[in-house]
Amino acid sequence: MKNVNLHKARKTKNDEFYTFYEDIQKEIENYKDYLENKIVYCNCDNPEYSQFWKYFKDNFRELKIKKLISTYLSEEAYITVYNGTTIEKTKLSGKGSFNSEECLTILKEVDVVITNPPFSIFSEYLSSLINNNKKFLVIGNKNAVIYKDVFPYIRDNKVSLGFNNITKFYQPDGEIKKFGNIGWFTNIKSKYKKKPLLLTEEYNNNKYKKYYNFDAINVDRLVDIPKDYCDVMGVPITYIDYHNEEMFDIVGIDGKDFGEELGIKSVGKDWMKIYRENGKTGHISASMRVLVLLEDEIATQKFRRILIKRKSV
Repeated sequence: MKNVNLHKARKTKNDEFYTFYEDIQKEIENYKDYLENKIVYCNCDNPEYSQFWKYFKDNFRELKIKKLISTYLSEEAYITVYNGTTIEKTKLSGKGSFNSEECLTILKEVDVVITNPPFSIFSEYLSSLINNNKKFLVIGNKNAVIYKDVFPYIRDNKVSLGFNNITKFYQPDGEIKKFGNIGWFTNIKSKYKKKPLLLTEEYNNNKYKKYYNFDAINVDRLVDIPKDYCDVMGVPITYIDYHNEEMFDIVGIDGKDFGEELGIKSVGKDWMKIYRENGKTGHISASMRVLVLLEDEIATQKFRRILIKRKSV
């Protein structure tokens, strides 16, 4: 499904997409043990509208939360605190931006941040949480895994994707917007495990071709990852949904931001000449460090690839 609504939001900075109660509840089920005696901070949430605030207030005692805090961006912003009995609302001196000095001071005092931040500033938002050494469970576009400022956290197992996808949000006017690639990002370890990839294929060099410009094999589908191959392979980005750090290391990703440090060579003029002679017109140039194939004088450009390596068989 194309993320038409997400593209529109990014273009217009219209980031007021509110999460449904049931989507929050479904994901939190996997982290209930962690939340006991924790101060939960929803730093993009007006309690008048936020289903995050409503969910945590409704389930305060069941989750055994210590305290619930909310702030939000507004010309007249407030901090709202719930201790399980009373609600205290205090006007902020600033506008309530997550990266304001006032809200960063609040951030330092809490245990975990759980919210749906604006999609347009996701990289900056995530870095703020990590730089302040905070646990978090936040919603974002899963394409963010390839962002320059996000991918290193994924590669180094400091951030992973959560358990569920989110397919729709509602806006202040009540309109429902549907999306195709939205999920949860977190650095909280859950006692539950994701369903692992069932690997049944065995490696053979006829089926798995090596890239023209990098020493790794290409795998077009996750189900085709060979169970007995222990060198580097390029797999679709959707692999991140199933990543098991006990089974695989994430080596890197192709493209301009990380290709050179990995040793991915530019595709070069010779490959480009064959590519154009094949009648192909894709947006690619000789200097790009994307993964490509060349077989029987047929030049093929692959979609972005995550490079992984099996730890053991």
